[in-house]
Amino acid sequence: QLDANSPEECLFALQRSMPLDTHYRARSRLLERYASEEEIPLAAYQRYHLYLQQVQLRRGSVQKRFVLKGQLIHLHYLAQLRSVFPSAHVVWSHRPAEEVVGSLCSLRKSQQEVFLNEAPDKCEVGQGVLKYLSDALERAGQTLEQKEAQELVERLVHVQYQSLVADPVTVVEKIYESFGWRVSPEHREAMQDYLARSLAQRSRAETGKQRYHDASLGSYGLSGESVRQRLAETKHGKRFSDLGRFFQGTQGVVRHSQLSTLAGN
Repeated sequence: QLDANSPEECLFALQRSMPLDTHYRARSRLLERYASEEEIPLAAYQRYHLYLQQVQLRRGSVQKRFVLKGQLIHLHYLAQLRSVFPSAHVVWSHRPAEEVVGSLCSLRKSQQEVFLNEAPDKCEVGQGVLKYLSDALERAGQTLEQKEAQELVERLVHVQYQSLVADPVTVVEKIYESFGWRVSPEHREAMQDYLARSLAQRSRAETGKQRYHDASLGSYGLSGESVRQRLAETKHGKRFSDLGRFFQGTQGVVRHSQLSTLAGN
């Protein structure tokens, strides 16, 4: 079921035809196969496109815009997304790499505790997450350098997660502005109402959260330094794992086409 309040609807829909093993295996075997046999993820995106068309028709929302999210999956398969959704606008959110790795390690550990009989090897989880992120950044960067991706480059914006959390309405307005759109007064009011309700719900949900969520890098045999060193081993891992300086003075939103200009300043 598609639901804006649910996690990663893209991931769940794509797994109907492109199963992933990252929730029960520290080092994915299927991702390597899909990288070498790219007709598999292409077919998965094509089926996803058809699925979304069916949802639109059933809901009578053909003229409306989908806002969809997927945890790193689209970075791995940005070329397939571009091919199947040529008019898509892409928002790529960024957090410090150490935070991304720690949070994803906690998620992977929790998933393995559900699917495996034995306790997860947390150091193995850490190395698997680090490879997963590094591969995603490298594949995305390679796709964006291709001549065929020029239209995608013009419709891609980078968003600083910290800014989004601190002032979500302003950041959404900046995203819209980057795409040549405008946030209506009704849209702005709806966002503000949602944020008020969400804050109250999250405050209640915080109770007991720390018992289950362990995002400390040391628990997985990692450190901030080891994460930065690993990501710096590849061209695009180094580039996209640390965009912090590019967000200075931007209210947290930067068009991808601006990155080269900002890098020269």
